[in-house]
Amino acid sequence: MSDYTKCFYCDGGLSNWEPGDEPWTEHAKWFPDCRFVVLNKSQAFVDECKQMQVNERHTNSLNENESDPEIYSDYDSDEESVNALGIRAVNEWMNTDIVLQIMDINVGTVDQVKAVLNKRWHEVRQPYTSFAQLYDAVTSQRRSDSNVQNLINRNQSVEETHNSDDLYSSSSDDDYHSGGEELPNSQSSLSSTASSLSNYSSSPEVSPIDCESSRVEDNRLLCKICLDREIGVVFLPCGHQLACTQCAPCVADCPICRKVIRGTVRTFFS
Repeated sequence: MSDYTKCFYCDGGLSNWEPGDEPWTEHAKWFPDCRFVVLNKSQAFVDECKQMQVNERHTNSLNENESDPEIYSDYDSDEESVNALGIRAVNEWMNTDIVLQIMDINVGTVDQVKAVLNKRWHEVRQPYTSFAQLYDAVTSQRRSDSNVQNLINRNQSVEETHNSDDLYSSSSDDDYHSGGEELPNSQSSLSSTASSLSNYSSSPEVSPIDCESSRVEDNRLLCKICLDREIGVVFLPCGHQLACTQCAPCVADCPICRKVIRGTVRTFFS
């Protein structure tokens, strides 16, 4: 009985495996657009596998079905027009009954639905046929966008708090230097104030601002989608960093700038 396998991410299927076939290599040959392979093995690895496939087809043109796994897919990859085909496919899918039903119940915005359809096209080249699957995908996209927006809002709030504290500190210094008259017992008051400040500076307590800054710094390194794992991927060409290696393959457009993600680079924080 033939050995059929299917990628959990792109749904690409392979069969008729032979001894010595390497799963990563064969998957990269037949499904070079699978971003899970690119993220885990690099774009250079995928390009090398694609060239290997071209060489094998040229060398074994008479026996092309003997050594390579059989592929079952309804579409062939056309790199030169992949973006144009994707846009056209998404526009056509937007008019299908299942998508119109999703739009009628306001599960997500038009941009979120298009992002889900664009991801679907790049992965399997086939439209959604299940209302439940499309509903879950749009809901997940909306949740991801919401998580990113919430983080952006929190960061902006912290920045405004820091700016306000800096302004207050500057105003206090100006008020102190503008005073021209010496108040009675000022030397004693200054000594008492200095003593209080000395005791405060030696206290091990951390101010709320420091705690908030530390928390924001920790959150800055977390994946903005799952909010659990550390960021490990840079989206190209926009250069934004907001996803871990597990969540990055699930994003077709950058959640921050909405640009189409054409590649990723693995990163590590020192």
